[in-house]
Amino acid sequence: MACPASPETADEAALRSANAAEVTASLTDDAPALETLRADSFVVTNPQGHFITKSEVIKMARSGALCFAPYERQVGYERQYGDIAIVAGTEAVALAAKTSVAG
Repeated sequence: MACPASPETADEAALRSANAAEVTASLTDDAPALETLRADSFVVTNPQGHFITKSEVIKMARSGALCFAPYERQVGYERQYGDIAIVAGTEAVALAAKTSVAG
């Protein structure tokens, strides 16, 4: 007999909501949402293997340079340690516009 799944806590629900909001903000070039959702120390590796900072991502969102279609995120790992959460997984994106530095 399989064990029943644990009910989702309020913190887990908030984390999943923020994760989904980040994907939506990235798809819609919503710079204000990305500014709120991402830490000032945020970095992402672009397709060329370079780190892109939060300020660079926000600048690209404002210019319309992100243009992802499609954008698929699979969360493979979530752990909470007090008020800190670690989320890891994979993303598959395709750029809808020509840019060499997209985050």
